[in-house]
Amino acid sequence: MRFKWLLLAAGLLLIVNACNPKPEEDVVVEVDEEFIEIETPEKMFEGENKFTDSPILEAVDKIMKYYDAPLTDAELQKVRKTKMYGKESVLDVLNLVQDKGVPILPLYTDYDVIEEAVLKGKPVYAEFALISNNMWKVIFYGYSDEQLAYMDFETGEKKSVDRTRLSTVDKFTTLIPYKGETLAASDLEQSAYYLEIIASDAYYEDDGELILNALTAIENENLTEEIFFYNYLFMYYYTFYDFQPEIVEPILEKELASMKNPANMEISIALANYNEDEDKLKSELANLQLLASHRTETLELIVKKGTEFGFTKLVTDAEEMLKNKTK
Repeated sequence: MRFKWLLLAAGLLLIVNACNPKPEEDVVVEVDEEFIEIETPEKMFEGENKFTDSPILEAVDKIMKYYDAPLTDAELQKVRKTKMYGKESVLDVLNLVQDKGVPILPLYTDYDVIEEAVLKGKPVYAEFALISNNMWKVIFYGYSDEQLAYMDFETGEKKSVDRTRLSTVDKFTTLIPYKGETLAASDLEQSAYYLEIIASDAYYEDDGELILNALTAIENENLTEEIFFYNYLFMYYYTFYDFQPEIVEPILEKELASMKNPANMEISIALANYNEDEDKLKSELANLQLLASHRTETLELIVKKGTEFGFTKLVTDAEEMLKNKTK
């Protein structure tokens, strides 16, 4: 498993650190009478953004800049590119930064864990919603008795938010650095967000064996409810790799009833075609949002049936995506 490899790497880092002078502790300095903040948080926003299309990877890059260990182009050449989208593997990047001495743990976690990390002088990347779907993406970098200071993830602008407001958030999606600390096995095995990254990587690799391994790891930790990606990955596997429509269709029906997710609709199209349900297939195609991640087989089906149904623009767009996949 990936996380076992990470733990071995962490152990090797401990041995290396034991043979070298102990690094200086993260510095926390008081900048005025109210706020205490980590030293020079601005350097996280210096230089080029390497991952503008991936907030998670961009956050890792910013955190590494803070620890004066930015990701280099030479290092990134060793990171896998996924088959779908051609993006860097999130898991490979997390493995890379661990090797550089700054293990970063992705967590779905509570407010008090973020507060504890900030009190220790650690920059914490967080995504959360305070009101409905109003998603915040920030880096927490300081605190006072009543507020936490953060930098807007897009602009680097310094702002603050009341602790009482944050305490109302159920779960935060976070990246927390653990420089100089050992990550216990339980930290990784119980990290729903970490397992979701494993699942996401497997999906973008379009690899049935990796997807099944991810599903098994999630099920072994009893995190099927916590991991947002699980249901989709489950349906995807049993539609495109181990075809069992009888176990997919009940889940798909519930998923589509709660949210018209364009990724779920790819599965719905495949099952409608299998069931020879022309009316449903036509309805799905009429409302379909094409995604770059759609499988080649899905795009070919869209071109074939879309032509029959007279969906000219949809067919043209799908044909263009097929051309791009073969480049």
